[in-house]
Amino acid sequence: MFQNNIMSTRPFIIANWKMNLLPDEASQAMNSLVACQKRYSKGLERYSLIVCPSHESISRCNNVLGKKSSPIALGGQDCFWHDKGAFTGEISPISLERLGCTYCILGHSERREILGETDAMIQKKVAHLCAATSLTPIVCVGESRKERNSGRVRSVLKRQLRSALSHVPRRRHVVVAYEPIWAIGARHPITPKECAVALAYIHEQCQGLGIPRMYRAVVYGGSVTHDTVLSFLTKGVSDGVLVGGASSKSAEFHSLLRTIAKIV
Repeated sequence: MFQNNIMSTRPFIIANWKMNLLPDEASQAMNSLVACQKRYSKGLERYSLIVCPSHESISRCNNVLGKKSSPIALGGQDCFWHDKGAFTGEISPISLERLGCTYCILGHSERREILGETDAMIQKKVAHLCAATSLTPIVCVGESRKERNSGRVRSVLKRQLRSALSHVPRRRHVVVAYEPIWAIGARHPITPKECAVALAYIHEQCQGLGIPRMYRAVVYGGSVTHDTVLSFLTKGVSDGVLVGGASSKSAEFHSLLRTIAKIV
C-alpha cells in the first residue's frame, strides 16, 4: 500500500467525486482519467493519484484500473465503524478494501455539516478502519467562517485532530486533509501563506499525538482548481491536495493534472 517513506516523497492528488457520477458516468470518467494519466505520466509519476468515487461506482472503476494496469489508487468516501449488522445504508471498511480501495475519506465537512457527524463518530470510524483493515484514512479537519472570525482556528483543529487520531496505531500511515469550510467555493479562498500556517499547526499536533513525519501527510482541500493548485503544491506549502467537485468534471480535472505535470 505504501512504499518507502512515500509520505515524505510523493505528494497526493486526491479526487473526491462525491455524488456526482452514476456508475456508467464514473466508468467513462475513469477511462478518460487513465488516458490522461498515461499521457502525462512523466510529470505525474512523482505524485500519488487517488480517486474516491461514490460507493456504487467503486467496482466499475476498479475494473477499469485493472484492465488498464493503471497506478491510480481508489478510495471510499466514508465508512462505518462496524463490519456487519443492522446499519441500513452504511458500508464497512472491509467491504471497501475488498472492492479494491486502499484509502478512505473520513470526517468530510459535508458529512459533518449536512449529516451531523460528530467528533466522536469520526473517532470510531478512524479507529475501526485502522483496526480492521489496511486502508489508509484520509481524515478531514477544518474550521467554519464563524470559528475563524472568532479566532478559534487552532482550538477547532486541535479538538478535531486529537479526537480523530487518538486511536491511530503508531507507525500507521495517515493523511490529514485541511479543508477550511469557509474557503470551499469562496470567491476569495485561502492564501498559500494562511494555508501554510494552518498546515504547520496540524503537523505540530500530529507530532504531539505520536505520528512521526514519515507516517503522515497533510494536504489541502478547498477551492482547488487548475488556477490555484500550484500555489498549494510548490514551496512546500502542503503534501498534496484534495480536489472536490472539480475532479468529477473531466476537462477541468485533466487541466489541473496538466498544470501539475509541468512542474519542474
